[in-house]
Amino acid sequence: MTPRYKEQDRQEIRESNRQLLLGAAAQEFARKSFHGANTNQIAKMAGFAVGTLFNYFPNKRELMLALLEQTAQAHFAFISGTVLQEGEPDQRLLKFFQAGFEFISQNLSPARVMVNTIYGSDDEFKLTLFAAYQPMFEFVAEQILLPGIEQGVFRDV
Repeated sequence: MTPRYKEQDRQEIRESNRQLLLGAAAQEFARKSFHGANTNQIAKMAGFAVGTLFNYFPNKRELMLALLEQTAQAHFAFISGTVLQEGEPDQRLLKFFQAGFEFISQNLSPARVMVNTIYGSDDEFKLTLFAAYQPMFEFVAEQILLPGIEQGVFRDV
C-alpha cells in the first residue's frame, strides 16, 4: 500500500495548515486579546475543526507563543533584508525605520498582538517577545550603530 501523499507533500500541507492557524490566531488575538480569544473561532476562521488546531498546538498559550516568535522572526527578516541593501550607516538607519513601519502596515493583526503583548501583564509572553527580538537588537548594533560610530556618522554615547 502506498501512502496518499509523499513525505514532502505532507510537510508542505502541514506547514500551510500551521500558517492558516497562526494567521487566524493573529486576527482573533488582535480583536479580542489573548484571554478573550476563542480557540473554536480561531479554528473556524482557519477553515478547520478545533481538534485540528490542537493537533498543531497543544493549547492556546502555545499558539500565542508560536505567533509571537513567528512574527518577530518575519519582522526581523523583512527589516534586515531591506537594511542590508544600503551601504552607509545613516541610510541603513533610515531604512530600518521605514522597513519596520512598512512591515507593521502590511501585518496589522500580528503587529497589534505584539503591541498588546508589550503592554500586557503576561510575563512569559513578554520574555518570549524579548528573546525573539534579540537578533534584531544585535543586528542594529552590529550593522548600523557600530559602523556608524566607527565612521563618525553617529556619536558614541
